[in-house]
Amino acid sequence: MVRLAWLGSFVSIFSAIMLLFGCSKKEDFNAVRLISHAGMGLKIQNSIYHDNSREALEMACSMSGCDGVEIDVQLSKDGELWLYHDATLETETNGEGCIPDLTEDQLAQVRFSSVHQESLCRLKDISDESFQGKYIFLDLRHLNHCASAYVSVDTMITRITALQLVPDKFFVITNYEQWIEPLQQAGFVVLFQLDSSEVISSSAEAANGYMIRNSLISKEQVNKIKDSGKKLFIFDVRSPKGIRSALEKQPDGVLSDDIRAAIIEKN
Repeated sequence: MVRLAWLGSFVSIFSAIMLLFGCSKKEDFNAVRLISHAGMGLKIQNSIYHDNSREALEMACSMSGCDGVEIDVQLSKDGELWLYHDATLETETNGEGCIPDLTEDQLAQVRFSSVHQESLCRLKDISDESFQGKYIFLDLRHLNHCASAYVSVDTMITRITALQLVPDKFFVITNYEQWIEPLQQAGFVVLFQLDSSEVISSSAEAANGYMIRNSLISKEQVNKIKDSGKKLFIFDVRSPKGIRSALEKQPDGVLSDDIRAAIIEKN
């Protein structure tokens, strides 16, 4: 009887130790924001809607656990902001040419080459209700590849300002160093896209934070950048393994191409 009692006590103690050990091994990712890349993901097979479409953005924003969305933004010839990732329309739509060379009337006829054939969307056509409470990241395209020319940063700033986005949940992204200062002077929080975590140019140091591919940065480097007072967001995250890797580095946020998988991994 004594032996059975001792055995029962041993099992209880062992179970408690194992439970405590299991809990201590579970990392807390609550501080890491989950941002859906280009709506429901960039060129991802299990996405219902095309990246940067109105439908993809609204679906991502409706998901519990999705903290915000990243959107690729291009400026048309007549100064409208359109959602599109690639340099030319031929790669992903039934249209031709570059958005900075085309007018609103021309772009309104363009549809994505996808199952649903979603229309190309203006940023101002996304309802305020969809963005309610979400972080918004606008990846600004500064080049007109067809003309090999830069678009107007002043016009870009004017159009974004007119949207009246919530300042503390709104970021702009650029990989063009000359745009950092004018964007900041306009009151925007600017994230600069890095090609390396080792070398940050003096002009890029002025940015409020950085975007970088998951494969290019370690947890130690993430901590170093955050300790300097800069924001740090990781992108190019697709697989569950990649999502877990990015989360474990504890950046300010992870831009995932599979937001469903990211929500599962975080929880």
